[in-house]
Amino acid sequence: MATEAEREFILAALAPVCEPLHEALTKGSERALDHFKRHDMSAKDYAPFVAHLTRGHVIDILSNTRLGEWRVARRRPNGQALLHNGAMNLRLLRPNHEGAIPAPGPNQARIDYYRNPDRTLFGPASSKLIGIWTFDEEIGQPEVRVVRPVGAWKNGQKARLDLDFILPEDPDELNNLEFVPTDEGLTLPIAFEEGDGGGVYGSGG
Repeated sequence: MATEAEREFILAALAPVCEPLHEALTKGSERALDHFKRHDMSAKDYAPFVAHLTRGHVIDILSNTRLGEWRVARRRPNGQALLHNGAMNLRLLRPNHEGAIPAPGPNQARIDYYRNPDRTLFGPASSKLIGIWTFDEEIGQPEVRVVRPVGAWKNGQKARLDLDFILPEDPDELNNLEFVPTDEGLTLPIAFEEGDGGGVYGSGG
């Protein structure tokens, strides 16, 4: 279970990306939806491609935005959206088709990323976080659910996490998060209800 000191450290580290990330997701989604609209392509029918194009714009926007000590990781062939702050990483993924955190699958690199060790030389500064992003096109607002996985699981199984919270757009709201321990070794600031995957955007990382 994440300690209070670890939670405070991670929340403080994420403060500089709160507003820029939400703005990038909003602008990125607007650009992607505009592209499909201009070409008379249904965003609903092409949902996975809307998500991929949105992610591309988000990477581009964040690469040209002040993020404190955070940086956008170098481009990868798989088009991953990854931010890093020293040894800490925040990987942006879409929820799976059930609206849940995607399982790591058989890829060993992803399995290793999901396995945050209990104790490391750098402590919480080496946390490998996942930001599950969705976008409600009706109200024009994104949501980012930040989790810290502590092991692998398969689709349909319960995610193995020790930290789970919704990242606010206003960094000052991070100070208002109150974490409540659960019987499963997880601390939650608020009750999270699994959605349907975020409207037209479908699933996928």
